[in-house]
Amino acid sequence: MNKLVLTLIVPVLVSCLLPMQVLADDHGQATKQVKMVIEKMNQALTERDVDALISTFSPDGVAIDLFPAHQYGKMKKGSEFKIKTENLTERWSRVARVLFASTKMFKRTITGINVQVDNGMAVAWVDVKSESLSVKEGAKNKVAQFKEICVLRLYGNEWKIVTLTNNRHNIKL
Repeated sequence: MNKLVLTLIVPVLVSCLLPMQVLADDHGQATKQVKMVIEKMNQALTERDVDALISTFSPDGVAIDLFPAHQYGKMKKGSEFKIKTENLTERWSRVARVLFASTKMFKRTITGINVQVDNGMAVAWVDVKSESLSVKEGAKNKVAQFKEICVLRLYGNEWKIVTLTNNRHNIKL
């Protein structure tokens, strides 16, 4: 009886667990690919490469401003701010031109990243450190740390950022 049970159960277990391992491997690969896209985006900003930056975005991607830009620590609990949206490519094309013209040096470093992938969609919580040096005479290095949320979608075999927002605030709750 035990031999018969083993003969029946082992093939069933193997046939059930093998696809799970393949899915786990696919999931791990997808997570790596998502991280590579986010790393490419940050590297493109550091290298001042607008084309490489834009290549990481879906053409119909959306930038979302949940808070006013660059108001580190100035938002207060209950502050009113109307959420703003804009085409991601248009936003970053404009921001990159201004950023590159106004800085001698700009560097973005990923200090932490947590990616969740589910069936062609991914969400990444990214800890970012940015360093910049203005073109103004006597300027000092500015350093900022913030979180960015990227939503990505799989287009064929390529992951693209479809939504991007960040939180540059320390709101006291």
